Amino acid sequence: MIDLLPLELMLLEYAAGTLSPYESLLIAAHMALRPDSRRKVAAFEAECGRMIAETEPVPLHSGCLDSVMSKIDACAGKTPPCSDKKRDIDARAHKIPEPVYSLLCRSCSDDPGCWSKNARGIEVMELKVCASEARQRRLHLMHMSSGATVPLHRHEGREVMLVIDGGFSDCTGHYGRGDILVFDNTQLAHAPMADETGCLCLVLTDAPLRYHGYMMKVVSFMRRK
Repeated sequence: MIDLLPLELMLLEYAAGTLSPYESLLIAAHMALRPDSRRKVAAFEAECGRMIAETEPVPLHSGCLDSVMSKIDACAGKTPPCSDKKRDIDARAHKIPEPVYSLLCRSCSDDPGCWSKNARGIEVMELKVCASEARQRRLHLMHMSSGATVPLHRHEGREVMLVIDGGFSDCTGHYGRGDILVFDNTQLAHAPMADETGCLCLVLTDAPLRYHGYMMKVVSFMRRK
């Protein structure tokens, strides 16, 4: 079952502009799929605006606006158009709704890598959004074929997962398109299994996964290298 509190907090932080680039992308993609979350963020933004309006303004130096605009202009031409970045995402593009697809193309700071096999029936592709993010933080697309199962594992850190298409089930429930989950319980062991239609997710992890079983521990150890 989805714990709504972490999602509500992320929506509030998104409205306040305090989320990291990776988390902001996840929430933006989530809102592209869920009108109810878009309405919540709009309400949060209105409230933030009201609070700002009631705050005593702080004088800015005369060149502040020009400085901000110059930084915006400097960034305007750095992101290549979608057509330059979609060569590998295209393999699963029919499963990515256009608003999410555009977000991924615009946000990637480099060309997406290739799809690589993670386990039987599971492929992943790492996405680079912000070079300043901590090295251990990983954002990737994960495609699960019909009935494919992620090996049983625990999380050494926080994981945020957005279901872009299809769905999956694990010991906590069933999740479908637009659902966003936050796993921060290091004691929870689960093995997500894709629906018959398969599943495509956007996943952010703060630390490596800890797989169960001897061979899975070996695989986990090798992936940290």
